[in-house]
Amino acid sequence: MLRPLSIVRLSTKLCQLWPGSTLQRRTVGERIFPACQLWGWSSGQELVGFIAFRDAWIDQLYVLPTWQGRQIGLTLLNVAKDRFAQNEPSLAQ
Repeated sequence: MLRPLSIVRLSTKLCQLWPGSTLQRRTVGERIFPACQLWGWSSGQELVGFIAFRDAWIDQLYVLPTWQGRQIGLTLLNVAKDRFAQNEPSLAQ
C-alpha cells in the first residue's frame, strides 16, 4: 500500500531495521528528512520501501532487497515525479 509517511513513522521503522542505532534515529529525524516529502510502500505492517524528496530532488529511495523487482521503486519515483509536476511542470519530464 502506497501512502505518505511522517518523520516519526519513518524513523521508527528504520530503527526497527537497525536496532540500537541512536545515530540513525537522530540523523533521520533531525538532519536528512525534515524538509522532505516522505512516501512509503507497506505490506501489512512492514515498510518495504520509501522515498524522500524535495524541490525536484530525490534525497533517498530504498526498497528492501526481497521486495525489489515488483515495481515498488518505480511507483515511488512516479509519486515524486507527480509532485514535481504539480510544482514545476518542466522538472517532471
